[in-house]
Amino acid sequence: MAADYGELMIHDSETPWSAARYFSLAFLACALCWPVVSGCDNNSSGGEPGGPDDFFISPRSVTLGPGDTTATFSVSGGDEPMTWAVSDPGLGSVTATTGRLANYTRNGMTQGGNDISVTDAIGRISRVLVVQGGTLPSLGISPAQVTLTSSNEVVTLTARGGTPPVLWAVIDASLGTLSNTDQSAVNYRRNGAEEGQNIVELTDSNGTISTATVVQRGGN
Repeated sequence: MAADYGELMIHDSETPWSAARYFSLAFLACALCWPVVSGCDNNSSGGEPGGPDDFFISPRSVTLGPGDTTATFSVSGGDEPMTWAVSDPGLGSVTATTGRLANYTRNGMTQGGNDISVTDAIGRISRVLVVQGGTLPSLGISPAQVTLTSSNEVVTLTARGGTPPVLWAVIDASLGTLSNTDQSAVNYRRNGAEEGQNIVELTDSNGTISTATVVQRGGN
């Protein structure tokens, strides 16, 4: 019975030492792996430099209304040189003034949506949309008819609507003359007491023509 008891005590005394050795090895393995795991976590949260938020065009969008023909854009971030382009050359074109600045010019009064894009040296692309809409009122002259009854009388005629710039002309220069013929408003001066009916003609940049009638009678 003593021998059996001794053997039992030996086995019991080895069990705690064996468990301690296993625990120590497991703790050491975890300690060795911790820097690796921690390092992986830090790298995964860093993100990529130069992402979409770092490379963009300003303003982010533009609307060209009636009479608006140009817009200026600038790019932030990215690596030069920059290449600018449009999706629809029929609506407008872009001209780079520097690598990071560009001017967009609308073709006449075309309407629609045009994508402006810029590509940097490593192939990143940023885009904005130019919306071209609206229509101007039809071309006209105010007043459309006027009567002059005094010699050398002057009347002011004003362009309404149409697409600027405009150009004025008089049909019969012997009856009267115009000043500032490339402005939105002109002065018509009657030549002395000349009588008759004169036509003032207005042409806008689209070739649309409008006329006004000047009636000249009497005078002193």
